Amino acid sequence: MRRATGFAVAAVVTALLGRIGTAAAYFDESDIGVRSVGFGRAFTAIADDASAIYWNAAALDGHFGSEFMFTYSRPYAVDGVASNYLAVVRPFSFAGAGLSWHHFGARDIRSGPP
Repeated sequence: MRRATGFAVAAVVTALLGRIGTAAAYFDESDIGVRSVGFGRAFTAIADDASAIYWNAAALDGHFGSEFMFTYSRPYAVDGVASNYLAVVRPFSFAGAGLSWHHFGARDIRSGPP
C-alpha cells in the first residue's frame, strides 16, 4: 500500500511540474556545457562530466568524483530569453547517480494587438 501511495504521489507531482513546450527555434537544439559545444555537440561517447546526465546518462557509471555544474546563457543575445542548467553527480561503489534541472525561459512575450 505504501509503495502504491508513493507511486501515485510521484505521478501527480510529475504531472503538475511538466509543461508542454510551444516554442521552436533555439529551444529545439540546446547546448549544455562548453566542452560539448567545442566538440560540435558530438559529445555522447565522451561525456565524462556532470553534463553526462544530459548527453549520455549511462556514462555516469564511470565517474570518479562528485561534481557540480551550473550554466547560464542568453541564446543569440536576445533579451528576455535564457537557458539554465544545473547538475549534481555523485559516484557510488556500484553505480553513479545524478540530478539535473534544465530550464528555458522567455519573458515579456506579448500576444495580440499592440
